[in-house]
Amino acid sequence: MTPGWRFRPIPADGGRTGGDQAAMSFGDDLEVFIREVLQNCLDARADDARPVEVELRLTRLVGADKAAFVNAAGWPELAPHIAASESLFPALATASRRIEDPTEPLVVFAVEDRNAVGLSGPERGTGRFATFARNKLMSEKQSGAAAGSYGLGKSVLWRYAGFSTVFVHSRPIGTDGVESARFLGISLLPFHHVGVEEFDGPGWFGDVDSAWARSVRDPHELLLDPLGAARSTTAAGTTIVVPDFVPSHGESSLGRLGEEIEEHAARWFWPVLGGERPRMVLDVSVEEQVRRVDPAAHGLTAFLRLGGLIDDDAAGEVCSADLAVKLPATREEMDGVDGFESHRSRRVDDGVRLRLLASRSADANSRGRVALVRGAGMVVEYLDVPTGGVECHGLACAGTAVSEDADHRFVEQFLRTAEPPSHDTWTAKAPRLRERYKRGYASELTSLRKRIVETVRGLLLADDRSTAGEELPKALRKALSLPQGRSQGVSETRARFDFGIDECELIEDAKARAWRFSGWAHFSHDGAWQLAVECLLAGDTEGRRLELDRLVVDGVPAESREPARIELPGRVEFVGQAALPDDPIAIDASIWIDARARVAND
Repeated sequence: MTPGWRFRPIPADGGRTGGDQAAMSFGDDLEVFIREVLQNCLDARADDARPVEVELRLTRLVGADKAAFVNAAGWPELAPHIAASESLFPALATASRRIEDPTEPLVVFAVEDRNAVGLSGPERGTGRFATFARNKLMSEKQSGAAAGSYGLGKSVLWRYAGFSTVFVHSRPIGTDGVESARFLGISLLPFHHVGVEEFDGPGWFGDVDSAWARSVRDPHELLLDPLGAARSTTAAGTTIVVPDFVPSHGESSLGRLGEEIEEHAARWFWPVLGGERPRMVLDVSVEEQVRRVDPAAHGLTAFLRLGGLIDDDAAGEVCSADLAVKLPATREEMDGVDGFESHRSRRVDDGVRLRLLASRSADANSRGRVALVRGAGMVVEYLDVPTGGVECHGLACAGTAVSEDADHRFVEQFLRTAEPPSHDTWTAKAPRLRERYKRGYASELTSLRKRIVETVRGLLLADDRSTAGEELPKALRKALSLPQGRSQGVSETRARFDFGIDECELIEDAKARAWRFSGWAHFSHDGAWQLAVECLLAGDTEGRRLELDRLVVDGVPAESREPARIELPGRVEFVGQAALPDDPIAIDASIWIDARARVAND
């Protein structure tokens, strides 16, 4: 059976589609492409006892090899649809010229994974295959620790394919073991018409015995080999071919392109590539020259040590601290939706575990940054931390990267929900937070990011390190100069005084309208000291000071609005309440909370 192309006809109501909306969620960046491709491979890992094996291949086809590819791809049948779409997507015209000019090389990118679940399930409806090949904005990833969740990541494949077409060859794991292989080509075009026929946009290349193209079962090597879709093993997994691979940053030699792919892969996936038992083994092949990606070769040894993936006691001193995460209550109606677990509001004291490596020989290309990592294993983001020139690296592990217990699963779920489709930050603007969580998620996410930064600065300045049992070098402490100022509900570090706000909420009832808050303070002065807390309105106001109705420090009320007296150095917990003036501006304003410590005058 010779495969052919079938394009979806225009719907009965005549509606027209202007292209793949999902692909527009991502920027044109090779780094984004590699993150999404490897994230999907990692999420498809079949056996936790073995790593998922991934090979990224770059090949330049010329002459007979290019002609064989073009013929195997069904180009004579596809070309009229590409040409008919050029008015909406002008880049397709350039791609067509590259394909049809025999002197132009064709660059092909392919990703092959092994020890992976593959694309199982029916041709249409639900299941991994239908989700990849036909469905939009749907995800089959049910694991709470999965990196992806929106069903958008696959869209980068078509964004980087010059003529918006990819080919997939998968040997999936079904309920009865490894199933037979299947092959399909998918072209994502906008509305177009060829002759008098109108088409909705997308088309599929496969078994065309019916009105629509199905996947080719047990595809022949005469189809797979010219396309570069043949698999190197009979093990379960998937091979995806992206023809006419067009990186956004312009022309690069294939060798340099391979190096950039290695750099991006190491930078974002070192937590799963390093160590004696990696979760992923990655090879990059350029013109059949294969290299294993080693994060240590890409200036990431400091992070590898922080993650416990290498031992290097000479690299510098490591200190650590736990940060609490206050989880807002979930909305009960979301329980069970896409594997989502509902829970009441709760505080997880070690929801984030921060480790800091201070070293004069730290890797320069990532110095002064904290890698944010949750259980999925991919670095979500590198958070810049002002360190005053101190050479240091940080690692903030969150959720199931800390523990697999229920509380940490909930932290994992919260942070996963707080990621946008690109999964490159934790933000209160993530689209699913509002529908899944009740009030409080925005302030917690804003606070968490700032507390990570301030805790790093606090660790560098600490006189003692109870978590590590040893003292930081004096030269390191003296090298750091931190600005003083006010903090909006986050930690603030001033030399030997630190404080943080854990909770802050507006209370409105028949008796009072006030801001209620709780937090902690730490002062390392030897002897008695005083703690003063100040609240001011922010936003559209003139910074009016609010009167404290009460301030309780370690269970002891402070007297008559005077600073609270603490007899011993160390950490204290405090709660307070500040009444709001009875005017609309004050009600709509936010609040700034500041704390100060001073030596007690005996």
